[in-house]
Amino acid sequence: IGLGLLGTSLAMALKAQGWQVTGWTRRREVRQWALAQGIVDHAPDQVETVLAEAELTEPSIEKGENKFLKNVLLSETGKAVVM
Repeated sequence: IGLGLLGTSLAMALKAQGWQVTGWTRRREVRQWALAQGIVDHAPDQVETVLAEAELTEPSIEKGENKFLKNVLLSETGKAVVM
């Protein structure tokens, strides 16, 4: 989750190791760019879709996004979240 410098770098490293990578960010144009560049395999419009399908979630987000994402992670996964 997050397709900035950290999230994109992590996605590329995971793909290089054979992982299937799904990325999400609020900005649709960034999701489309990441798909077009082959950085991610999937980039759904809703973060809830990512969380429902993910084996591993890495929140690579700015500090201001933490509260939003933490609430979504807790409600969608029912698991504790360390951020």
